[in-house]
Amino acid sequence: MTRKKAKHPTRFPPIVEDAIWQRKLPRKIQDRASAYRMGGLRILADETPDVGWHVSVSHANRYPTFEEAKHIRDKLIPADITLAIIVPSPNNQSLNPNTIHMFEVERPPGKKKLAFVLKRPSEENIAGN
Repeated sequence: MTRKKAKHPTRFPPIVEDAIWQRKLPRKIQDRASAYRMGGLRILADETPDVGWHVSVSHANRYPTFEEAKHIRDKLIPADITLAIIVPSPNNQSLNPNTIHMFEVERPPGKKKLAFVLKRPSEENIAGN
């Protein structure tokens, strides 16, 4: 029995700036982030000195696919930047539950590196699964 390969689009809708959404963002985010749309997806992209690049991608009815996230990353972020998808803690969720966050995890030579510390899960967290 052969396994069918999942079909993912090789063509995506264009990524366009979303000036209306940009104006609705809180002022502190408006000043540093850029708002975009790609079909039904909303995208925020920003770069700060302490965190580096951050991209959030959301949809009203579903999670964005990995292929969509990769396409957005490839179109909006410089090629020498590495991003990772971060799963936030239950206490630090986005307003839209269908949001994925990508953060810069590696900086090119000469720039400050961003480090993530992996924590070992506690026994009670493992038992609760």
